[in-house]
Amino acid sequence: MINVSLPCPCCSNQTYQKCCQKLHNGDLTAASAEQLMRSRYSAFVVGDIGYLIKTLHPDK
Repeated sequence: MINVSLPCPCCSNQTYQKCCQKLHNGDLTAASAEQLMRSRYSAFVVGDIGYLIKTLHPDK
């Protein structure tokens, strides 16, 4: 688990709490392909396998 007050692993210059955590928790959905890919990378870094599976392409 990541300290939510640390910089987000996606390199957005925001804290994890204000950035990808909202996507990982399901509070927001990605508004762009870039945001989705950044959030997936962050999920990989923090070990959120559920989010990685949830955001796979439907054909997979």
